Amino acid sequence: MTNNILFDEHTAHWLAGVLIQSNAYRVQKDPDRSAWFTWKSGIVAPVYCNTRQLMSHPFGRMLALSGLLAALRQCFPHVEGVLGMATAGIPWAAPLAHLADLPSGYIRSTPKDHGLGGLIEYYDSSARRVLLVDDLVASGGSLKKAIAIARNSGLQVEGVLSIVNWGFPRMYQELAGVPVKCLVSYNQIVRLLPVDDQAREDLCRFYANPQAHVWTSPTFAVPTPEVTS
Repeated sequence: MTNNILFDEHTAHWLAGVLIQSNAYRVQKDPDRSAWFTWKSGIVAPVYCNTRQLMSHPFGRMLALSGLLAALRQCFPHVEGVLGMATAGIPWAAPLAHLADLPSGYIRSTPKDHGLGGLIEYYDSSARRVLLVDDLVASGGSLKKAIAIARNSGLQVEGVLSIVNWGFPRMYQELAGVPVKCLVSYNQIVRLLPVDDQAREDLCRFYANPQAHVWTSPTFAVPTPEVTS
C-alpha cells in the first residue's frame, strides 16, 4: 500500500539511509519492552522516527527539502499556499513555501488562549488552494482534524505531503478522498536496517498491522522460559 503514497523510489532510498545514519530513525535490538519507544498513539515499539534530527544534518535537510519541493511541483502543481502542521511540520513547510514562492502558515492543534484565538496562523486566506505539510504521518488523525479546520476556514485542501508516512490502513481511512504523498516509508527504511532477515520481516509485519502485531523474531520477541524437569 505504501507505493501508492511514495513520491519517488530513488529519493526514498537516499532519504532512508540518511534517516538511519543521522539517528533520526532508531531501532532498539532488545526484547526488553522497557527499552522500547512509546509512540504518540500509545503504541510501544522497538523503532522510532524523529525527523527533527534531520534539521541538524545539512545534507539530510537539503535532501528532504529538495524532495518536498519536487513532490509539490509534480504532484500538487495547483497549490497556492503551504500550511505546516504544528509543530513538527512547521520547520519543513516554511522553507518549502519559500522555495516554491508561495504563502505559508501553520495549523495549530488547539486555539490560542489570547489574541485572535485562531487555529490557522500567518496565512492569507485569499490563497485558497493549500497543501498540508507534516514531518511524519502515522494514523492520520491529526491531519483529518487539520483538513476540517482548513475547510471550515474556506480553504481547499489539495493534498497532504510529508517526509515520512507509514502507510497504516487507518491513515487511508482517515484521509480518504485527499491525495497523500511522502518521500519515504518503512519499506525503504527497513530494507537498509542493520538487522537480520527475521527481524526485518518482523518489522514489516508490524508496520502492516501495528495494533495486532505479535513479535516473533529472536531480536524482538520475549524469550520463552526454559522448562526444567
